[in-house]
Amino acid sequence: MAINKSELQEMNELLFRGKTIADLEKKYPQYGYWEIYWQVADYSDRTGESVPGIP
Repeated sequence: MAINKSELQEMNELLFRGKTIADLEKKYPQYGYWEIYWQVADYSDRTGESVPGIP
């Protein structure tokens, strides 16, 4: 199941603010861990650069 654009943007914002994919899986039980993992942006390298769409 594809993650809709608004939910994906919210997920990316939550990750940027320090949440984990496991946290997202709890908030969005309709999606599995790996489904979320493969669709969200990668925040493992926090270089301090701003992310488009996230203030």
